[in-house]
Amino acid sequence: MNIQVDMKHIANYVMNHAKNYPNEVYWANVVDRPSERVYLKTYSYGPDYTPATVWKTSAQVDTDGSPINYPPPHDPNTSLMYGDQAVNAETIPYIVLPKNNKNNVMLGDIGIVIDTTTGKSVYVIYADKGPAGKIGEASIAMHAALGFQYKTSSGKFIGHDDLDLVYIMFPGSGSKCGYGYGKPIPTAAQIANCAIPYFNALKKTTSHSS
Repeated sequence: MNIQVDMKHIANYVMNHAKNYPNEVYWANVVDRPSERVYLKTYSYGPDYTPATVWKTSAQVDTDGSPINYPPPHDPNTSLMYGDQAVNAETIPYIVLPKNNKNNVMLGDIGIVIDTTTGKSVYVIYADKGPAGKIGEASIAMHAALGFQYKTSSGKFIGHDDLDLVYIMFPGSGSKCGYGYGKPIPTAAQIANCAIPYFNALKKTTSHSS
């Protein structure tokens, strides 16, 4: 099977077979669809793993952690820090969760984001908290990895408004890989190395289904 087609299948299978978290629903972070709701779900994929937390939405650009002095609401810091070192939005593919999220994904946990339109994917880390009640932000590096045009010719960030991104996060993975608040910031390659065993275990549960 074509790798990108396979990734689309995995993302759609997981979303179709996941169960809703109680009271875990947020507004999509899309200006022209302010009433769009996003439901966080749980997907069990093996006796040795905590069920994955999954959802499907868009992705606006989060510049936090970048050393470049972007216009507000840019913040040179991120919620995940190592001393005075933030997670650089330019180089690290990270995602954002609402500051009032109630699921078991913690800062430093890793996962994967899959574009169900193209089949492209990128391994990510949860590194920043966003506004309460709204979901759908990710770093510049995540947008770049998925091939999105995230900035206009004038330099304005435009994000990705299509609700076609499946986020699959692995609760507890950060602590097992040595990531978390006050711990060294991993590189994109280290994030991928940590996430691959989790994703491979999840993938096995989808391999015999259409």
